[in-house]
Amino acid sequence: MTLANGRTVSNPLATTIRFVGPTRGDGQIETDPLTTLNLRVGKALNLGGRRLEVAYDVFNALNANAFQQFKSGGNQTYSANYGLAADGSIQGQSRQFARAGQLSVRLQF
Repeated sequence: MTLANGRTVSNPLATTIRFVGPTRGDGQIETDPLTTLNLRVGKALNLGGRRLEVAYDVFNALNANAFQQFKSGGNQTYSANYGLAADGSIQGQSRQFARAGQLSVRLQF
């Protein structure tokens, strides 16, 4: 593969512009941490020889809404998008999934 600077490499990830610092961890920017809290509240009732279970689940209860990716070029120091998180306008680049709820009823007999 030939890079934009004319250098030929066998591995497309082996570029000099990929990392800010000399090693992968030095000086790298990060998106916000992914924080999720899933909760479940339920009740089981015995009805004669049957069992009824009712539950409510909340997924991503904190709704932190953190960005999960950078905009194109957002991790390259020379880019106008350096340090900018994706806003969801580009397919495949989005925020953490939104809070959601689920009600479930189960009857065992």
